[in-house]
Amino acid sequence: MADAGVAARPIAAIAPPLPARLGALLASPARALRRIDASGGGVRDAAWLVLFGALCFRLEDLARAVLGITHLSAGLVLRQTLAVFSQELREAVMVVVGAGVGITILAGRGRRDPSLDIELGAACYVPFFAARGVLRTVDLDALFGPVSPFLHQVFDGAALAWATVLFVLAVRTARARTPGVAVATGAVVARLGDRVAASALAAVLGGALFVNAGWVARNMNAIRPLRSGSEAPAFSLPRIDGRTGSVALGDLRGKVVLLDFWASWCAPCVQMLPTLHHVYADWQPRGVEIVGINSDGPSSTVQDVRDFLTERPAPYPMVRDDGTVGGLYKVVALPHMVVIGRDGGIRKVFWGMTSKTELDEALGQALN
Repeated sequence: MADAGVAARPIAAIAPPLPARLGALLASPARALRRIDASGGGVRDAAWLVLFGALCFRLEDLARAVLGITHLSAGLVLRQTLAVFSQELREAVMVVVGAGVGITILAGRGRRDPSLDIELGAACYVPFFAARGVLRTVDLDALFGPVSPFLHQVFDGAALAWATVLFVLAVRTARARTPGVAVATGAVVARLGDRVAASALAAVLGGALFVNAGWVARNMNAIRPLRSGSEAPAFSLPRIDGRTGSVALGDLRGKVVLLDFWASWCAPCVQMLPTLHHVYADWQPRGVEIVGINSDGPSSTVQDVRDFLTERPAPYPMVRDDGTVGGLYKVVALPHMVVIGRDGGIRKVFWGMTSKTELDEALGQALN
């Protein structure tokens, strides 16, 4: 609740267009923050940036989800689409909530108004998004390729510093409230600096969208999920579960195979292991084989994965991806499971946490 004595929000003038609001926060932040403190709108604009971020910087992931409509279940497609937006939203929430709480604490007695403070906190996300947006555009594989970790640190530091400046100004704006006196608002005129800043931000977003859209158009087949009935890509990978030799998919022809792409750092993957152990116990006698494909990548050494499997031994073969098999099977998130029929054709693809009931149904259908 707001502290006693703080006036209700006054009726404000018609808000300027979104580009003018964002441009003002980048070029004339003090003036823009006073407007937000009077009439709100910071959270709304932050939400727009989350949407723009997903469309402009995560278009490849969204395209994968949309292309999966004809090949995967509606639930899996919806889950993947929501995951893209939730990942984009997570960073925004951290900035907005953290700044909003800080502003409320520092506003001072008699001037605290959490409903307005969170609006001011949301305004701090605009420069953070702008600085990070430049980095994300430069970092697009389709444009220049991955940039150095040092450049990441520079841009991340700049984004944090710029957001901190807005935070300080937002605190000053909140502390300048006069208890019991409404803030008068008037027409907001976009200045030249505001228009330039808005144009620069639009150029960053437009450039990212253009590059991403071009890459998606050229690589449509590469990002399209594997179709049910298509031939499962062949592979042969070394075992990593303490046993010698390797596992080749071709050697399992005639059996139903469940491939489980997992990683030791993936909490849902680890949670799925007991379920897969039960599935293996139930279906292995009926002609089903499970192959666990470790996808830790460079974040873990071979010995790290072996130590993990020593603590959590699996009853089925475990192999380590050499960096190519995950790409062949279009793995973009873990856990990722693929059911392959006796004829070597793909029968079902699962993304994320999957119940034993779902796996049982898919394996039963593949055996028939």
